[in-house]
Amino acid sequence: MNDLLFDPLRILASLRAHGVRFVVVGGFAATVHGSPSITDDVDICIAGDDENLERLLEALHDLGARQLDLGKGDLLSFETVAGRLDCTEWPPGTAGFIDLDVGAVEVHLGNGLHVRAASVEDLLRMKRATATPQDLWVVSQLAAMTEVSEGGV
Repeated sequence: MNDLLFDPLRILASLRAHGVRFVVVGGFAATVHGSPSITDDVDICIAGDDENLERLLEALHDLGARQLDLGKGDLLSFETVAGRLDCTEWPPGTAGFIDLDVGAVEVHLGNGLHVRAASVEDLLRMKRATATPQDLWVVSQLAAMTEVSEGGV
């Protein structure tokens, strides 16, 4: 599956079509908010109830997903026909899906596809909690954008 192009919209559209409750987090969410960061996967925070997990399994089936590894904590990584998808219920620095869903914003990605993405403030919180060099670079980009949009700089 590695030779296929990364198509995040296909992944997200499948999740939406199956009614999966999720919030987009990670690099793709940062990109949606205007960060110049580049990502090769979609990270989502999912609601962990049985019904939602069942819908997630249906979407994963439609995407031809195979599990890559168990990752850290509750992170599950999948390779799909449209690229990599990482799922978690408890992103670092948060109290989980309900915490992120409260502040999430609805974003339009084109072709009628709307998804909920973590707010910039929540992304900053998550990225600071993981504190990898890439995450800290994204923090600097998002923080600078926030200052500009609030009339700072």
